Amino acid sequence: MAYMPSRDILNYALRKIEDLDIELIAPQHGSIIKKQYIRPLIEQMKQMDCGLYIDKKYSKDLLRTIEKLNNLQQEFELSLAEIKDLKRKQDGDYFLTSLLMQPLFTVGHEDTTVRTDSVVIQKKSFLFKEKHYLLGGDICITGNLNFNGQAYTLFFNGDAMGKSIQGAGGAVVIGTVLNSMIARTRDVVLKIDPGEWLEAAYQEIQTVFLSFDGAMMVSGILGLINDDSGETLFLNAEHPFMVLYRNGTASFVEEELTLRKFGCPSEFELQIQKIQLQPGDVLISGSDGKDDINLTPGSGPADINADATLFLRLVERCSGNLRGIVRQVFQAGEVTDDLSLLRVAYRETPEQKRQVHTIPDSMIYEIQINNHIRNKNYEKALALMEGPSEKQTPEILFYRGYCLVREKRYLKALKYLTLAIKQRPDFFQALKYAGFAHYGIGNITRCAEYWSQALEINPEDDYLRRNYDRLGDRLERRKVLLGRKQMEH
Repeated sequence: MAYMPSRDILNYALRKIEDLDIELIAPQHGSIIKKQYIRPLIEQMKQMDCGLYIDKKYSKDLLRTIEKLNNLQQEFELSLAEIKDLKRKQDGDYFLTSLLMQPLFTVGHEDTTVRTDSVVIQKKSFLFKEKHYLLGGDICITGNLNFNGQAYTLFFNGDAMGKSIQGAGGAVVIGTVLNSMIARTRDVVLKIDPGEWLEAAYQEIQTVFLSFDGAMMVSGILGLINDDSGETLFLNAEHPFMVLYRNGTASFVEEELTLRKFGCPSEFELQIQKIQLQPGDVLISGSDGKDDINLTPGSGPADINADATLFLRLVERCSGNLRGIVRQVFQAGEVTDDLSLLRVAYRETPEQKRQVHTIPDSMIYEIQINNHIRNKNYEKALALMEGPSEKQTPEILFYRGYCLVREKRYLKALKYLTLAIKQRPDFFQALKYAGFAHYGIGNITRCAEYWSQALEINPEDDYLRRNYDRLGDRLERRKVLLGRKQMEH
């Protein structure tokens, strides 16, 4: 009764032992048990009365309580299985929708004097067939058109109303409409004015979305740039104002709202706006995800950015480089919405042409993870990294281990950190935090081993230099105490 509270706890431990391939058991007291006797002994021990089973008065009540708990556990497992099945089906729907969206995110523009680059980072992330996908309502489209023998670049940046699959539905609709319009006119010399084409495009899109009776709306900027002269015509359907980056300064092209969202009846008359671009000018259109940033994540109520000029400063800080802007937006705080940015540059300078603006999916994935970690949203970061660890890079394995260390889940952290070290034996950060994890579970010997390896790689790390010597002192004291105990016995 004193050593083992119940047979169920004993059997739980026995089942763990039973799963191992044991050659022999060498107990602290008693005889060595050879392999052929281990399994029969475990079977006998499973029937051993212990804890409250010894007292017959409590035995029946205990068994009845255990039976109830077992029934509750079975019901819980069934419910959990149903939830997992529903989630798999939901993720399947998300996956099919994301497949529908991919061909609509067309960057069909061929660089001439105008260069276009875009990035779309949807807020909703889901795991399907061991791979992460994104789903949301933001969309970027570019293409080439010809008006009266003059080449024009078409650009569109939009944000469909609603979260995840609802927003994705709106993006699919407007993507289909716009791509259809581009396909109809791609190899045709249009005999109309570009402004007239924009008006017709607006009316066609508006007619489609009004048919949804307010259930589906999209904000967006649709524009045309004359590849030769730089004259730009555009309309803004209640989208965040477009930014002009010129000679190191960022400013808004617009000053006031001129049109409602696609799908919303507008009290404004349609206005086609005009701007003349100069060589080296950059236009940047972005969804409200670039502004809706929680500046104080993880510290009570969200403090959503209300400074419209913050994005202008970020653009200036990065000299209009798209990759840098995305990193700066995520470093400013927690991005709370879908984020899309479309960069359109006219007659770039040689220095501008050398810049890299494209952002591969792997970089987007790491930016999102780092954003959650920086803001101490470790559970969100872990959710983003779900999946089979054997297929993940050492960097992702380290991030998983790091988050678990911060959550004080040291044993699980070691699973990923040791896998990262196995792939990259010289991975300094993984070695450092594997030491942290061992320290957290009280295994200071292994902690010292990992920190010793880490210091060989980076002997200048201040934290390890300060604490490794203290760890050595603790180990020496432990050896002395152990020696005294052995002498006493």
